[in-house]
Amino acid sequence: MDSIDNAIAILGTYMALMAVLAIMVEAVISWLKIPGNSPLKGKPSPEEVLKEVKIWLNNDDDLEQGRIDALNKALTSVGSTLEELKKGASTKEITTAASEATAKYFQNEQKRRGTIRLLSIIVGVVFAFLFNIDTLEILADFVAFPQDLPETTIRNTGIILSGLAASAGSSFWHDQSAKLRSIKESKESVSDLMSK
Repeated sequence: MDSIDNAIAILGTYMALMAVLAIMVEAVISWLKIPGNSPLKGKPSPEEVLKEVKIWLNNDDDLEQGRIDALNKALTSVGSTLEELKKGASTKEITTAASEATAKYFQNEQKRRGTIRLLSIIVGVVFAFLFNIDTLEILADFVAFPQDLPETTIRNTGIILSGLAASAGSSFWHDQSAKLRSIKESKESVSDLMSK
């Protein structure tokens, strides 16, 4: 049973280290989102904008103009090249503009998330190199890696893996730690039962 305790201790230490590294990565990414026009900052979807406007406005005339104004703003925010809608725009024009703005929004959102993911990986790898956090070295008891490769290749691979692991995010590592705690508690319960 000592080997199980050792494995749990090593994995727990590794997960804690990855969580700390992930928090550092998230802090840098959050810092990059702060500038006013940062492309990393999320924007509300056209649908959210229209729902919000509907709540604020009372009568039908205000509602119609408010929706058109909100949709024009949403079109501008997603970078749509559609002409602005005018008061009295037809339902077809409004629906077309809203669907195009929504499609453009989701396209922009996918690009934004992809950029954040790529930046998270890059920042994670940089921090792993700076702090010399080598996944393969830490988990050497669990990972079989070809020993005929140069030591620097193995080390660099381990550091890159650390950066990739950190980019998964602190909530991911928190969840993994909770699962490991559950395994540890189950193991202790089994040990208690067997000792009786």
